[in-house]
Formats: sequence, structure tokens, C-alpha cells
Amino acid sequence: SKLVLLCSASIVSMLLTMVIVNQTSSKSQKNIESMSVNAIPSVESMGKIRDHFSIVRASSIRLGMMDTQNEIESLEKDFLKEVDLLFKELDFYEKNLVYTDEEKKQTEKLRMNVDAFVSESTMLFVEAKKGNMKEVHDLRKYSSKKAVNAIDAINNNIESNLKILYAAKDEISADVSISRTLTNISLSASIILQIILSIWIFKSITKSISAMRNGLLELANNHDFTR
Repeated sequence: SKLVLLCSASIVSMLLTMVIVNQTSSKSQKNIESMSVNAIPSVESMGKIRDHFSIVRASSIRLGMMDTQNEIESLEKDFLKEVDLLFKELDFYEKNLVYTDEEKKQTEKLRMNVDAFVSESTMLFVEAKKGNMKEVHDLRKYSSKKAVNAIDAINNNIESNLKILYAAKDEISADVSISRTLTNISLSASIILQIILSIWIFKSITKSISAMRNGLLELANNHDFTR
């Protein structure tokens, strides 16, 4: 029965360790899922917005190099196509990936800057098709400033979401550290408990053997077989 008790204590201790590790791992998994649901798609979507915006900006820069109406109209088609993709991605982001008031403010600022730049760039194409290339170069100075503001807003949004990712990563690292500590404590307690029970069982067995040995010695010395 004492051996059974020792085995039972060992099993209980091991189960306790498994429960602690599983609970901590489950918490870390939830953190990862939360991180994936929010920050990662936001960074990916904002990356697409930045890519589309870069192409739109490049189109406005190339406009000053166009010589013929056909070249200008062809570039304008590409420009408008990319603008459409830009606003679709921005609408998607605003509808599905904005959760907090701070994110809403950042998105509103971003849209305002993008709208301003696209409006200025559209005017560039209007003037270019009229042949007013000097006006195009003058307007492009103002549109460049708005482009910088838009890119800054995009980068700030990406940076905010990356901070969320880093914070989640730090929290997961802390959870892993706690899990290791609890596991070590639980295993140490298990080992100590097994040592204590082993000593107790050993002493009990030794005591019984000593009592039996003393009885046999006394029997042999007294030759009293009636006991």
C-alpha cells in the first residue's frame, strides 16, 4: 500500500506539472491568436496601401517626362487604375481592421492626406493634357508635400501595429518564462515529495524487519517456541 502511495504521489505531481504547462501554453496561444487577428492583417493591409500609393506617386512623377498626348493618356489610365486599387484597400482597412478610437483617428488622417495627394495628382493630368507643362511642374511641388504627409501617415500606422506585435511577443516570452519557472517548481516539489515518501517507506520497512529480526533472535536465545 505504501508503494502504491508513492506511485500515486508521483503520478499526481506529474499531472499537476502537465496542467500548469498546458494552462500557460493555452494563454500564450490565445495571445498569438489575438495578435494574428488584429495587428498582423493590419500591417499586411497597410503594406498594400503603401505599395499602391507608391505607384500612384510614381505616375505623377513620370508625368513630367511624357511628351505626347498618347503617353499622357496611357499613364493616366494606369494612374486611375492604381488609385482605384488604393482606395479599395483603404476602404477594406477602414471597414475591417480599425478597432480603437486611436486607430480611427490615424485612418482619418491617412485618408485625408491620400485624398489631398490624389486630387492634386489628378489636376496634374488635367493640366498636362492641356499642354501646360509649366503648371504641371509647379503643382507637383505642392503634391510632393502632400505625398510626404501621406507616406508619414502610412508609416505611423504600420509602426503602431508593429508595436502591438512586439508587445504581444514580449508577453508571450513572459508567459514562457513563467511556465518554465512553474514547471521547475512543480518538478522540484515532486522530487522532494518522492524522496520524503521513499525515506518514510524505507524506515517503515526497516522498522518491520528490525522487529522481526529481534523477535527471531529472542526466540533463538530463549529456545521458547511457544511464543
